[in-house]
Amino acid sequence: MTGTSSTTRRQTADREAELSETAQSIQEHLKQYKLTVYDAARFPGFVSDVDRINSFIRKGIGHSLDAAMDLESFHKDKEEKLSDKLARRIQGGEAICDVVDAYEQEWKREKAKYRAMSDKKKYHTHPQFEDYRITLWSVNHPDEPLPPFTPGDEKDDEGDDDLVVGPMKRSLKCPLTQKWLENPVTSKLCRHTFSKREIFAFISRKGGRTSCPVPGCVKILDHASFYEDTMVERMVARAREEDSIHQSQTSFYDVE
Repeated sequence: MTGTSSTTRRQTADREAELSETAQSIQEHLKQYKLTVYDAARFPGFVSDVDRINSFIRKGIGHSLDAAMDLESFHKDKEEKLSDKLARRIQGGEAICDVVDAYEQEWKREKAKYRAMSDKKKYHTHPQFEDYRITLWSVNHPDEPLPPFTPGDEKDDEGDDDLVVGPMKRSLKCPLTQKWLENPVTSKLCRHTFSKREIFAFISRKGGRTSCPVPGCVKILDHASFYEDTMVERMVARAREEDSIHQSQTSFYDVE
């Protein structure tokens, strides 16, 4: 046992000495290293990479917050509907002795019904699911429309096989101003996105209800037709940031 322990200690000491020599060697190389003109020319690219990483981090945090808010909103909406359902049961003459137990039973049934739904019915027609796909697609294909999406066949779709999302391309400019979207809101009816102040002012000038101003769209919109599109807001922020970085890099290389 003593011999084995001594061997282990010697091996550990040898490894520590080797690591120390390696660290000293690295330090010597760093002291002798000098930046070149080529290295200086690459600085804008390094800055751009850091900015992109920070952008992805902020985007991930934003998605997490959105998911949490959506979940809370979903629960709140379900709770209100269950409360209304219980109230109607009582008003209809049903004898309910334990309201809490009745509520919990209703909640369990709703959860079971939701879990039994196919992924197609849960997500594929949800506006934010489409926004999510558009966001991911636009990272590497900023100038290309989103390709059609046909969900796979599922046994419990009951004939719902005609759900096909066609090619889409999300514009980050307001159709009314042709400028970057500000506080973007998206129509629940036609999925067109506008700057909030501009579209609300447009609707107000039309008497509070009018057809969508996008050419070819015939949906009738009012102020209640829109939701605040935080995902598009982040897309705009990122696009503007990348545009600013591109402009600064162009200016850097144009200097003689």
